[in-house]
Amino acid sequence: KMWPHVWQFAAREEDIPEAGDYVVFENAGRSWLVSRQDDGSVKAMHNVCLHRARKLRLEDGTADRFVCPFHGWRWNMDGKNTLVYGRNLFSERQLDPADIDLVPCRVEEAIGCAFINHDWDAPSYRETIGDFVDRLDAHNVGELRAEWWFGTVLPANWKIAMEAFMEGYHVMATHPQLQQAAPMIF
Repeated sequence: KMWPHVWQFAAREEDIPEAGDYVVFENAGRSWLVSRQDDGSVKAMHNVCLHRARKLRLEDGTADRFVCPFHGWRWNMDGKNTLVYGRNLFSERQLDPADIDLVPCRVEEAIGCAFINHDWDAPSYRETIGDFVDRLDAHNVGELRAEWWFGTVLPANWKIAMEAFMEGYHVMATHPQLQQAAPMIF
């Protein structure tokens, strides 16, 4: 219930530098395509064919269109449907662009990242994070680049897993090897 109404980090801008670059962002059983548009903006859409609900892409990459691997329906990078095989098999009502274009979600760019939110009525990302974004901008956080990235599925409550990375009190007992690299004074 929470994820569709909050801003989620979906991509670093450095991961989608050129028009046609896209990343697949997944969270809580949902999947989105976050892509750089021809005009330099970023757009996010559900990563699912609207005909049979097949994922359009499984991995990040570069493309000039998204094609469903099952029936071949096609969408350009902004999510507009460009091809339905056998259009004559469908009524005009079934081919309404509002029903066959990829479903977008909100995207806002800040501090070198693209954030998404499904709730079109939610406050903007900047309103949500408040003055903190100005502090990050003052330190040029948007200019930082990822040196290393690792993702995994943990068989644990996500909040407990995240908290382990946000506090250092456990380091002495859990990661004693780190004390040799940089002794801690308590």
